[in-house]
Amino acid sequence: MATSSSPIRVFLVKDEAVLREGLRMLLNNQPGITVVGEVSNCSEGIAAVMREQPDIVLIDADLGDERGISCIREIRRVATDAQVIILTGDDNLETHHFVISQGVKGLVRKSETSDVLVSAIKKVNAGEVWLDGRLMARILNELFLSFAARRPEAEAINSHYVPGWAPDIIRVDGSQKRRLPDDESVKIALLTKREREIVALIGQGLTNKEIADRLFISAVTVRHHLSSIFDKLEVSDRFGLAIYAFRYGLAEIPYSPKRPDVR
Repeated sequence: MATSSSPIRVFLVKDEAVLREGLRMLLNNQPGITVVGEVSNCSEGIAAVMREQPDIVLIDADLGDERGISCIREIRRVATDAQVIILTGDDNLETHHFVISQGVKGLVRKSETSDVLVSAIKKVNAGEVWLDGRLMARILNELFLSFAARRPEAEAINSHYVPGWAPDIIRVDGSQKRRLPDDESVKIALLTKREREIVALIGQGLTNKEIADRLFISAVTVRHHLSSIFDKLEVSDRFGLAIYAFRYGLAEIPYSPKRPDVR
């Protein structure tokens, strides 16, 4: 991981030479970022990444005749300190689930602006997870649909949740409740009313701008609130916050209309 005194070292894996050159020029023009290497395919990428040991490996999910996601595991094996960001034009949730399961910390749509890509690189380098707000909501939705299919009592979480109780151990009939661990109760009690509102909206997959518009505050204020929330709950990013919120009843599980029958 790059420090404040050293640039973020980025390695590119992308097949189209012209677009790869454009990415290199774009990133090299950003303060605090430098491109240390680039290749057009996975096989070359594994050897080069092992040699360069970059902070960030930016991989195109579609590398012409091969899939960029096929080399994630091997790249992370040969460069254990590197974080992987995937550039994708694919809306297939199975693909997204796969890359996250492989340890990818960032997914950036190819339709996004260059500012979004730069922000993703900086956030992932700082140890955070970068997912588009709507994409995060979809992934979380699928995650909890799967959870509900395996555990019938999950249907009761929202209807039987009582502040101060752990929802993951409440049975369907609401008969079995235990208090949250004391440390979690203390953390949650530190949240202000506004911070709780923001946590709930994060659970809906809203972006900072959407939250700002909903609450009639600025996006900068939302960021300040999120920093405070991360510190109080001891989570490092929005994805972790959403999981925490669902687990402890700070946000509703986003079931879709087509959820499986869990009765």
